[in-house]
Amino acid sequence: MAKLKTFYRTFVKSLTKPAYYKDILSAKFSFSLKYLALLLFLISIFGAFRIALGMQDLKPKLPGFIEKAKKVVVNVYPDKLVITLKSGKIFTNVREPYFIEMPEDGRDLGLTASHLVAIDTKGKAEDFQKYNSLVLLTSESAVVSDGQSGFKVYPLRDILKDVADGAELNKTIYTALTSQLLPYLDKLPGYLTILAMVAVIFWPFLATLFSLSGHMFYLVFAAFILLLITKVMKKNLTYRKVYQLSLHALTLPILISFALSLYGKFVPFLFTAILIVFMIVVIKELPSKIDKSN
Repeated sequence: MAKLKTFYRTFVKSLTKPAYYKDILSAKFSFSLKYLALLLFLISIFGAFRIALGMQDLKPKLPGFIEKAKKVVVNVYPDKLVITLKSGKIFTNVREPYFIEMPEDGRDLGLTASHLVAIDTKGKAEDFQKYNSLVLLTSESAVVSDGQSGFKVYPLRDILKDVADGAELNKTIYTALTSQLLPYLDKLPGYLTILAMVAVIFWPFLATLFSLSGHMFYLVFAAFILLLITKVMKKNLTYRKVYQLSLHALTLPILISFALSLYGKFVPFLFTAILIVFMIVVIKELPSKIDKSN
């Protein structure tokens, strides 16, 4: 409890009292580092609950999503298509390129490609863009989007390494396989609850680690600019002390950036602008002669 009180006092003063930064000059660097880490941790806890609540808000929509997903999975495989695996390569009994079309329920689920699957056993991975499908199957690879403007290639030899040579996939086998897998979709709401709990427990620690590392790396460069400003303002601060003061000065830009993120907003360079302006105010409050032994 005493540590939380210390944090609260430090938080208020770091945010509202530029004169307080004189005291930070005599504090240990570890004190400032722990302050920033705890600030980011508390913000991350709030973020974790937002994630968890967002997952819970999805629950009412899941039954409809699951039913549509089941229809897509059950009806998507063509009646006449037979795919055979031989020596790590696939062969088909249809004229190629062959397309498994996108079901209407698939489009309702947000799938926007023209085709669900394109099969061209004589094609290459580079043909992926041309076919405009979610997946392109060549004789040796499965090709999918990388989420941007390119694609990723997965060798079928690796994907199907446990499948016996000469194995076939047809409508009957596909239906048997999916009938065993589809019941797991009904458990999705339960999985979502577990994920929400995991988010609340583990997300703050992971988020704090990455956020603290990112801010410290950012200050390596920002503190250098601020050091130049101290020289112009004729304050004899060391780089180390400028960096330490900045750990506290980050409070305001972090809070403003977090508040904007709640509304999905981002303003380029705002974070740095706030930090520099705030630090200029702080530097003005510092004495001209500073004991560099601290």
